[in-house]
This record gives sequence, C-alpha cells and structure tokens, in this order.
Amino acid sequence: MKKENKALIITFFILVGLLLISSPGFLNITGKFLVSIKAVYEKASISISIVDNIPPDIIIYYPLNDTYNYKNNIYLYYSASDQASGIDKVWYNLNNGNNISLTGNITFNVTDEGSHSLYIFANDSSGVLNNTESVTFFINTSLGYEIISDYTGTTTNFDSLSKTEQENISNMTLEHNNYGKILFNEIINISNDGKESGEGSKKVINLSVYTNISFNRIFINTTELPQLNKSATLRLYNLTFANPRVLRDGLLCPSTICTKISYAAGTLTFNVASFSTYSAEETTVTSGTGPGGGEGSAIVKEKVSGFTVDKNLIKFILKQGETKKEFLEIKNTGEKTLNITINLENLKNFVFFPEGVSEYNLKLKAGEKQIIQLIFNINKDQKPGIYPGKIIVKGEDSQNIVTTIVEIESEKPVFDIEIEIPLKFIEIVAGEELLAKINLYNPKGIRLVNVGVDYAIKDLDGKVISTKYETMDIEAKTSFLQSFVIPSDTKPGGYIFYVKVTYNDIVSSSSSLFKVVEKPHVEIPKVTEKYFYMPYLIIAIIVVFVILMFYQYKKLKEKVKEEVEKAVKKEEKVIEKDIKTNIKGDKLTEINELITKLNSCLDENNKKEAIQIYNKITILYKEIPKEYKKEIFNKCQRILKSIRKIEE
Repeated sequence: MKKENKALIITFFILVGLLLISSPGFLNITGKFLVSIKAVYEKASISISIVDNIPPDIIIYYPLNDTYNYKNNIYLYYSASDQASGIDKVWYNLNNGNNISLTGNITFNVTDEGSHSLYIFANDSSGVLNNTESVTFFINTSLGYEIISDYTGTTTNFDSLSKTEQENISNMTLEHNNYGKILFNEIINISNDGKESGEGSKKVINLSVYTNISFNRIFINTTELPQLNKSATLRLYNLTFANPRVLRDGLLCPSTICTKISYAAGTLTFNVASFSTYSAEETTVTSGTGPGGGEGSAIVKEKVSGFTVDKNLIKFILKQGETKKEFLEIKNTGEKTLNITINLENLKNFVFFPEGVSEYNLKLKAGEKQIIQLIFNINKDQKPGIYPGKIIVKGEDSQNIVTTIVEIESEKPVFDIEIEIPLKFIEIVAGEELLAKINLYNPKGIRLVNVGVDYAIKDLDGKVISTKYETMDIEAKTSFLQSFVIPSDTKPGGYIFYVKVTYNDIVSSSSSLFKVVEKPHVEIPKVTEKYFYMPYLIIAIIVVFVILMFYQYKKLKEKVKEEVEKAVKKEEKVIEKDIKTNIKGDKLTEINELITKLNSCLDENNKKEAIQIYNKITILYKEIPKEYKKEIFNKCQRILKSIRKIEE
C-alpha cells in the first residue's frame, strides 16, 4: 500500500475519532476501538480510545437548606449516577471533617447549634471526581415545630412561638371569619401532637387537615390531635335559626358536655367539655292534640325532593406522604328535609372524612346547604401511580357521582410533566388515534439523563385499556408527541391518558382526560333514477383504464425485450472482435519469434532451414492485423535478399 494512501486512511480515522468525542452522545461510547485496513501485501491499523472525562451526577434531597430543631437522626438522602462508566464509590463529610463512605441513604448526628455544611463526593469507574455538591443547613433546638393552619381572624400566631411557648399556650384560638371560632379554656401543649413530615424532617402539626370550622360545623380529630381534646368556648357564625340548639355528632348534645351561653345576630356561643363534631339545629316545638286526644287531619301535598353538588370532578396530584384537603358543597334544592349519604367507594385508601370514616351521613332541611371536608392522605410507602375512583352522594330518590382522580408521585419528584391533548382529540371515536404533546421539565437542572417513560390509558374505574413503555434521554426541557390507537371495542365514556417518568426509582407523573364517543351516524342519501347507473359507469371506466394500462405495459415489455436483445448482440460482436484481435496479436508474436530464428539461420548459412521458416512466416502473415503488415513485409523483403545472396 502506498504511503500516501496509508496516511490518508489514518487521517480519516483520526477525524472520525475527534467527531465521536465532540458529539453530544459520546458519553455512551466507552472502551477501545481497533480499525484495520487490509491491502494485498500490507496492513494498516489504528486504535481510537475514547475516555470518559465527565464527572458523575449527584443530587442531594435531604437535608434541605433549612433550619431543624433537633440534632440527632438527620436524614441524608441522595442519588449518584454516571451514564458512561458507572459509579465506583461515594463518600461525604460534615463541615470538612473526616470523609465517610456511603453505600446508601443514612441518618447522622450533629453536636452544635448553628450552621453546618454537608459535602458529597463521587468517583466514576474512569476515576473522574465530582466534588462540587454540598448543602448548608441550620440547627436551632429552640425553634418551634411547624404548625400548618389556614385559619384567619384572631387565630393564634403559631409562627411567632418558640418550642417552649408551644408547650404552654394560653387562650389558643382558631377562627374562620365567616363560619366560627374555637377558644380553648385550658393550657395547650401542642408540641406533643403532630407527625414527622418525612424521615429526618420537622415534626408537623397539621391543623388545616385535622380540624374543621365550616358553615354550622366545628370538628377536631382528637385521634390525631389528642392534646386539643380540651374544654373550649365555641361560636357558630351566620346561622339563620330562630332558636338553635347544640348537636354533638348529629344528636342533641347533653348538658353534661354542652352549655349554651347565648344566641344573637346569627352567632351561637356555647361551651363544650371535650371535642367531637358540633353543629346546631332549630329547636322543635311539639304540637298539642285536638279535642278528645285525637290529632287533626288534612290533605298534604307531596313535597318535591332534590339536591346539588358543586363539583363533578376532583383531580389531585399528591406526593408520597403528602396530605391535602378538598371541599364539597351540598345543597338541598327540594321542599323537604333530606337524608344524604356520601360514600367514598374505591377511594378509601386515599380519602377520608375528618372523623376518620369513609362514609358520611348528613341531614339537610329544604334550602339548606353544608360544606363537607375531604382529606386526601397518601402513605409514604404508597406505590406511585394513578388511582381513579368515585365519590357517590346519594339522596332518597337520586344520586350524584363526583369523578375523582388521585395521582401519586414520589416524595421528591425530579421532573414536571405537562400533557396537552389538542382540542380535536378531546373527543374521539373508538378505533381512531389519540395524539398528545408531552412536555418534560427538569427544574433541578440535571443534564442529559436516561429515563423510563410509561404511558397508559385507563377508564374512570381504573381498568387499563392500553399501555406503552420506552426509554429516552431527557435534558432541561424535552417536548415530543405520543399517539395511541384507541381499541375499536372501547366503550363510550371518560378516559385518562397517564404519563409516568422514572429516574433512579423516583417517579414523576401527569394525566389528562378525554372522551370516547360513538361514531356519528351519517345518513346515506337515496339514489335517484338519474344517478342509478353512475356506479356501473364508474366501474366500466376503471375496467377500460386497467385494460389500456395492461396493453401499454405489454407493449413496453416487448420493446424493452427487443432493446435488450439488440444490446446483447452488440456485446457479442464486440467480444468476438476482441477475441479475434487477441488471436491476431498472438500470430504477430509468433512471426517476430520466427524472424529472430530465421536471422540466426542466415548467420550460420543454413539456407534450407531459413527457407522453411520463411514459408511459415508467409502463411502467418495473412492473419496478423493490417496495421502491422507493412512492418513485417519490409522485414521479409530484407530476409529474402539475404537468402538470395546465400544462393549466389
């Protein structure tokens, strides 16, 4: 192989290597590549080694850049990954102290109050180090616990209380300006209540979830908040009764527990000895009997019944361990008192009423309405996914169904997901294609990562209609289209398009609703006599067109065959000519050899053999190419003269 060619080949593969290294996806190419180029007698080879020089990814989930009021069992929750060569080892230190190896999530302790810095390091298998990840957090053991409250008015300002003050609260107050107020008559140590919001996180006292002040209703869940099961003065605002009385759990409250203080301008004030659910109703007056003890009789017109619910859909996205609340307003639109039952059906694992039950009963007078609180609570170990269900509100003669979708993500999801279903696909027919645009956002700024993406279509009872799965590389923002063909046997109704993205076992998700509708009926117009023969005419035209096309095809085929035969014959003539030329060329060579031999005979005066050779030459002379005959003729003339001289 020429040196120039070898250098050119080597230069080419060097450029290929540089291109691979500079490409965005080069991290997926590891190892050593050997390229060999073989020639007939030589071999050139070159090795291209692509080295991973990108450090591993590290994400610190806990601790947060926050203040904690304890020193022990602080949770360290992280993830480390490397797309190219994998993780070799991970370690951390606190405040630049001793390095400690990590093999998973742990808890750790600190000794001092104030600021602390935690550093995490990771090496990949290529020896590349990430030493840039850290978080600063603070310890203040006098800081109070986190108290969640959405109450207004004269509610106690819990944010201003230290931990010590939370253990000794006088005149603790919860108030909703429109509905009512709780004023505790005893000292409250609220720090004994509440739950850990997460491993290594602050204790949270969630008053918004486990207490409720709404229209004509005050409730405290004493199972979750036992320290609030104390005596208190309650006020119910904006009542419309003439002479209300206090109810406990829907029944008349005994005087040993409830003491009515006053009722003025729609505000009912009363004391309670302990907590449950309190409300009020009109004090009823028993009517007397007629003369002789019998009751009077009259023709009574049957009253109309009916009620409304202010929602027909509830859709929540919650994280593992998260709690949210929602409200339903139910109004009696009929003319008589209604007994209404609210059943949570297949949502009992995620939703409950403040009393901790999954079924709730209420009584509404004509024109009366009541706001019902629903508590959505997700366990920390609940598997991420989408869980559709129904809340059934049932009266005496009718019922309303509130479609409810509970979507559960990991406790700390990495991605935000948006699903956009174009308007034309919001309602589709079974058998057609559903198209959706999906936007994935990475707010944490992780660079290119590989994720698993699950797609599913479910009905509102949770039945899976269709699924897909794929893996893809995600950057800070990625948008793409996804399509599903809805099975032709899918029944009309509401359906959910669900997307779940999984990265390092952390799940982010989103969903969107669409409808499958029946195929519109298209009436086929009757064929009039005028157009009766039109289909047959169209068929005849098609048949004629096919025949013409077949004829043209056959004609073209014959023409092609003819041209091919001509080309073959022409090629045969060329080959024959070449063969003859080669044969004549061989005769010329033979003549030249004979001439050389004849000249040797003349030098030796061997006349007899010279004449024999000359005769052979004259015979071959006729078969050599014309352009060589003059040259051979001249040689033969000179030879003939030499032979004659010998004869003389």
